[in-house]
Amino acid sequence: MSGDYSLSGDKLVVGELATTEMGCQPDLQAQDTWLAGLLTAHPQFALQGSNLILASGTTVVTLLDRAVAEPDQPLVGITWGLTSIIDGDIASSVPEGASATILFTADGQVQFDSGCNAGGGQYTVDGDSLHFAQIVSTTMACPDPRGSVESAVRAVLDGDPIKFSIDGTTLTLSVGDKSLQYDAAVDVTPTVSDSLYPR
Repeated sequence: MSGDYSLSGDKLVVGELATTEMGCQPDLQAQDTWLAGLLTAHPQFALQGSNLILASGTTVVTLLDRAVAEPDQPLVGITWGLTSIIDGDIASSVPEGASATILFTADGQVQFDSGCNAGGGQYTVDGDSLHFAQIVSTTMACPDPRGSVESAVRAVLDGDPIKFSIDGTTLTLSVGDKSLQYDAAVDVTPTVSDSLYPR
């Protein structure tokens, strides 16, 4: 969801929201509708330390600062799981029946499963760039959907340099207009309560 907002005293004033049109399961669609209703109901807001509190009627939502709730994860020591493939302006999720992972170790080694084949080698970090060297990989024929994931992953991993960024639990690897987004799978459970807004 995205839209314009302004602040009026202690009220959050959100305009019309634009949303993606993914086919969500009914319970998730209901959650989206509920959240949009809360945001557009001009809720009261208050900052308490690292918390943003939104309240409308008897509904109170406490949001924790993302940097506290999901601090940027380290590149090294996490098995990152592929979640999105981006080609230009088109982003797609990993198709059912396919998966890909990548792991960077503290001794400068990289290991990856690119959807069908697996491999590894050495890596170095230069600012926000990765350089791979001495990469070896299996070369099995890869039928779809694993083959399409394999092609997308190798289009990035075979590039040099590979730009990388970490935002919370998301690792993005990019070469030109092609990007891969991986998730560190850190569990963060939000808290929603229906109680009186503290006066």
